[in-house]
Amino acid sequence: MRPAIAPLALLLALGSTPALAQSASVWGSSSTFLRGFVRPADSGVATYLPFFEQVELHGRRLGFEGLSVHAGLWGMVDLVDLQDRYRASGDVSTLYLEYRAPTEGRWRALRGLEIAGGRQFVALGPTILEQVDGGKLHYVHPSGLELGIFGGAPTGTRVAYQLWPTDEDRYNYGYSWLIGGRLGFINFGHMAAGITVVHRRYRGRVADNDLGLDLSYAPLSWLDVSASAVLSVEAMRAKEVKGGVSLQPLRALSFHLGYRYTSPDLYIPRTSIFAVFADSSFQEASIDARWQVTRALSLDADYGRRFYLARGGESTPDQSDGANRATLRATLRFGQSRDGRALAEVERVESPDNAANRVRLATSVPFWLLSRQFAVIADLDFFVLDEPIRETRTSFIASGYLAVPLVSSSKLRLLAGGSGGVTPLLDSAGSFLVRLVWDFEAPVADDGVQVQRGRLP
Repeated sequence: MRPAIAPLALLLALGSTPALAQSASVWGSSSTFLRGFVRPADSGVATYLPFFEQVELHGRRLGFEGLSVHAGLWGMVDLVDLQDRYRASGDVSTLYLEYRAPTEGRWRALRGLEIAGGRQFVALGPTILEQVDGGKLHYVHPSGLELGIFGGAPTGTRVAYQLWPTDEDRYNYGYSWLIGGRLGFINFGHMAAGITVVHRRYRGRVADNDLGLDLSYAPLSWLDVSASAVLSVEAMRAKEVKGGVSLQPLRALSFHLGYRYTSPDLYIPRTSIFAVFADSSFQEASIDARWQVTRALSLDADYGRRFYLARGGESTPDQSDGANRATLRATLRFGQSRDGRALAEVERVESPDNAANRVRLATSVPFWLLSRQFAVIADLDFFVLDEPIRETRTSFIASGYLAVPLVSSSKLRLLAGGSGGVTPLLDSAGSFLVRLVWDFEAPVADDGVQVQRGRLP
């Protein structure tokens, strides 16, 4: 049994205890996917028919105020070739117990305390999202002082749909571990700030050693300033630096001025052989604007200028003048409850080797049938490249889907449809999707304690 799955016995024990079953509240969702792909192959056409299943389960009121359990699982098998071991996979994404101190009652003195143990995702500050088999402690004092610490064995972040053979999957416990912490202040007048550290080891060797800093300042209701940085202590270089100013001078008009610097190679662990293949770092200045013309119509315009850098920090010769990224987007909401959507978008994205020009038209049209709201979804995506790839410069993909509520409360929903088109890499390609989603929730006992996420009162 894997260490992360050990809490499963506790979960089953809790579910089988009559006293707890009467007072506990359970909710979650089940998503079933059947996707088909048709791709050109050397011997004709290759067909793939993967079947996915995703399940999320959550339970609270487990006999102790503020205690909850959370689980997420997924599995995949290709129905075309069951003899191929690479066509089957699955994993436990999350399985952990969590305690969040309530804001009222006899335990209100602990409000702001959160403790979790098991397989979970942890993100404290501007560091990479971590999936670990371990524990986390996070505390926010009513004054705004924040303290957090987490640690455990990294699990590889196999969150969904990765076609890895289960019999060759190894998480390399033992000398592979990570630990991190955060100290911050989230309510210092109009300012919030924090510092985060993360240390990772893979088979006993240092994989990453990161230091994160973040700061936000909102002196006025229409002005917000934020900045964050992640420094690799091992490489003594910045992994990523972000900064931005958000302005809303008018109720219907908002702007965001941003800056970003990224070193993609530093996101590869130092122990990986792929770390020697360093991609060019880049920095980008951007401006985004939104105009809410009416309640139904909004216009968005985004522009960024990116400069690629060589290892020494100098601009690469072919990109010393910079590369552009520009987008114009119009969104229209229509219908009696404005549930319908119509989108028109044009975009140009430049890179060191090529540039793509894109036009996209999409719509979601709701309609009522048998006292239920259906929807027809259509999406047309057209690309033109500046430089040809495999003697082709154009790409066109058309998609169409039908959303069907199987019950009037929309707890059970079906989505079916497909897409087809041509791209520079594939002369012709097609796919179809059938997705069934079921959201369920058991009623909460009248005397149940609801633990709400968010700011402290």
